[in-house]
Amino acid sequence: MNYLARKRMPSVAYTPSDLLGAGEFDADSHCDLVATRRGYGESACWRGDGQGHFEPQAAINTQARITAL
Repeated sequence: MNYLARKRMPSVAYTPSDLLGAGEFDADSHCDLVATRRGYGESACWRGDGQGHFEPQAAINTQARITAL
């Protein structure tokens, strides 16, 4: 895989997003992205496919205010 190749990042639905996280959130061994706004109960998640691409945005409703990521 060419890590220097240009990759298009997914757009963030929650603008401005002040919390952004990268990690393995769905137990498939691929890096995922999560973005949210502090004090809101919804986040946006993009699941990685392991090839440098992300699936379409999925909404996550936590039913609680998010204060840290």
